[in-house]
Amino acid sequence: MPTPPEEGAERGRRRAQEAEQAFRNAARVSEADPAVRWRLSDVYRQIGLILWEQDRLPEALPYMARALELNERSAWANIHYGKVLYLVDPTQADRAAHFFAVALSLDPRPDIWRNLIEFWAWVKEPERQAALCAQSRQAGVELGNLKECE
Repeated sequence: MPTPPEEGAERGRRRAQEAEQAFRNAARVSEADPAVRWRLSDVYRQIGLILWEQDRLPEALPYMARALELNERSAWANIHYGKVLYLVDPTQADRAAHFFAVALSLDPRPDIWRNLIEFWAWVKEPERQAALCAQSRQAGVELGNLKECE
């Protein structure tokens, strides 16, 4: 017998809350060990992503900031911090763009470029989208048939 949609949605919310709590528990690990810091950074980033998924962006921002603080060399920590920063406060677009540039300097793979270009398209920032498309062409990055750069 199929599960009613409300029941499935409630189960999904419960699972997200359980995952959030598990990540919060994992975040209590000692930060003194450098080998642990990058893993802990990812834990904080995952908490932030869970909160983002639940449309709790202001709550997600400090987790993304902590993830970045613990591992400034993580392209994804830079990307997600920049995205949440922008979504919480669109006047922070220049700062978000800075974190995106750092991410691209750390990991210039085409999928990173595509992700960021698609983000600027999604938030309706055509100038920033076009600028990133131009930068990718100038850097010789092959983006395939990315409609956002046509």
